[in-house]
Amino acid sequence: MVNQLRGDQNLFLKAKWEEQTDNKIKRNCMRNAIEDMKRRKASDLQGRKAKLAELLQAEDRMYEKEFMENLETPEQVRQKMAERLNHLKQQREQERQEQV
Repeated sequence: MVNQLRGDQNLFLKAKWEEQTDNKIKRNCMRNAIEDMKRRKASDLQGRKAKLAELLQAEDRMYEKEFMENLETPEQVRQKMAERLNHLKQQREQERQEQV
């Protein structure tokens, strides 16, 4: 009888140990899956950040190029001013002629 009780107790302890081990394995698997999802999500986020940074730099370069292309040289400014001056002189002369 005592041997049977010891055998039952050993079986109970073994079953309890197996259950605890199974639960621990399940928890570890779940934890590993969650950590893997977090790593993938962080990696995706870094990829999107890099892509956006690249797009922003390309846009900045485009605006810089456009700005530099529209920038007038001092010679162009002088030429425009001279054209405007001639236009105004002609306009004033025409108005003077109309008054006479």
